[in-house]
Amino acid sequence: MRLNNKLNFLAVALLSSFVGFTSCEEKEEKALTGAKLEFEKVIFNDNGGTREIKIITTGEWSAETTADWALISPASGNGTTICTISADSSYSYKEREALIRFYTATTTLQDTIRQFGYERTIRFESESYGVPHYKTPEEAYVDVKVTSNIAYNVIIADEDKNWLSIEGDKSYYEPETTVPRPQTFRFKYTVHSDFTKKRIANVVFKGMATENEVVKTLTIEQDKAPKIIPSRMGDSLTLVSLQRSLDSYYKWDLSRPITHWGDLLTEEVTYTYVDEELNISKDTTEIRVIGLTFFMFNTNGSIPYEVKYLTELQSLAMQGNENGYRKKIRLGDEITKVPKLRSLALSGYGISEICPEFANMSQLEELSLSGNTMTKVPVDVLCKMTNLKYLDLSGNRLQSIWNLSDIPAHINPEEIGLRGIIPTELFNMENLEYLALAYNHFEGAVPYMPVGSMPNLKQLYLNLNRLEGEIPQWILQHPRLACWDPYTLIFNQEGFTATGKAAGFTNVPARLPNPECPDWVEQDLAIALKLPPLTEREKETKPLRGYWRYYHLLK
Repeated sequence: MRLNNKLNFLAVALLSSFVGFTSCEEKEEKALTGAKLEFEKVIFNDNGGTREIKIITTGEWSAETTADWALISPASGNGTTICTISADSSYSYKEREALIRFYTATTTLQDTIRQFGYERTIRFESESYGVPHYKTPEEAYVDVKVTSNIAYNVIIADEDKNWLSIEGDKSYYEPETTVPRPQTFRFKYTVHSDFTKKRIANVVFKGMATENEVVKTLTIEQDKAPKIIPSRMGDSLTLVSLQRSLDSYYKWDLSRPITHWGDLLTEEVTYTYVDEELNISKDTTEIRVIGLTFFMFNTNGSIPYEVKYLTELQSLAMQGNENGYRKKIRLGDEITKVPKLRSLALSGYGISEICPEFANMSQLEELSLSGNTMTKVPVDVLCKMTNLKYLDLSGNRLQSIWNLSDIPAHINPEEIGLRGIIPTELFNMENLEYLALAYNHFEGAVPYMPVGSMPNLKQLYLNLNRLEGEIPQWILQHPRLACWDPYTLIFNQEGFTATGKAAGFTNVPARLPNPECPDWVEQDLAIALKLPPLTEREKETKPLRGYWRYYHLLK
């Protein structure tokens, strides 16, 4: 009768699923037509034992195993039943396995029974895993299930630690006298930016015992990045990749040409198109992206590496990273590889540190790092950026502390934002035209400089810090003092210093010695800054935030 049923329903049986393994704590169900199994791992140590497996059905069923060392009881029944699988002790050195099958009138279900021998072993569910070149940081992981009857360590080679890591424990200490249980390791990986080759890591699982050492190797292979060639098409691919990586709230309509996408500027440029794989190098003229803005996004990492493919980009502005005030992001060297970038504004991003490679951005004229989480002024890097005309470090407050002499005990004094004496080196940057240091926790006196210092400075913001003492004469005698609205943007301090003194200057003048600003005439300002005239399109289009000089002219 059972044979006839199997023949009658062979087509259904061929579609039956093979039941895999889960951890002992997890239950797994295989739902098929007419019946399903609910079970824990069917795996035994070499000394045998029992396991339970449940068949859920409304009709009659029967069961069998394919090996004489494993028995099932009961072997038949009607309706849902919990069965017991018994395994004898193994005298084999190697592990062994068998099948257990359940038959109903319409379905055949089966599962694999495994039993370790007395061999000391480490078993992978799969010996190799493939991962994509990119996932968001929250999704960039692969879970690896390992079963063993020994204790072991997991070792990642030094050359792979820059992109692969283990989340949590790196060892397995299950006593060797117990039934082997699986351990799940979560391997985290970073984005792979090389489009010429894959990344391959060989992870070693090494037994802790010195005798009969057991070593197994797991392979994790990461796809190479998609090929992007700097070009109009490459710009489109890059923008989509950036938007995806940043989880930007604003989405472009990809059915429209790039010239109709919002928050970016394009321009027809002539450049050299290079495809090294095809050995192509030719001069090309086409529309390229020269300006880009991202508002409202969510990332825990630096600027995505794809930005380097925007080889004609001149201005980049990124503002409003979700919960940026809680984040501490090290700004990597990705943006330093954009060759023509002149304006970079990263506001409210959550940046706590910039990399030394920023010093190589000799072409950069404008840098805004306002509203971030910096606790130290990266003066060594900034002072090497000799072409900077605009520098904004305002609003780097992690905590609002009114009295620096009475910081609450639960707050780390080193983690309240930018504080201490303003570095004198900033005022030695003679090319600066705009310097904003407002709304931080700077205290003490403004650094002394000779009268006539910073002759090109057209705007200075020092307000809402904890500065005290005398205003230095190089500020009071600066020819553009009236341009700076000093009573609001320089003399206006607040709170108390670390010594308990009330912030504020002792020599604020009753009136300015020269109340006229030489740059108040916009035409004169444009000439002084040597700005090219604005086109009609530029006059009609709101400029990108990074173009600060144009922006101030149009206000």
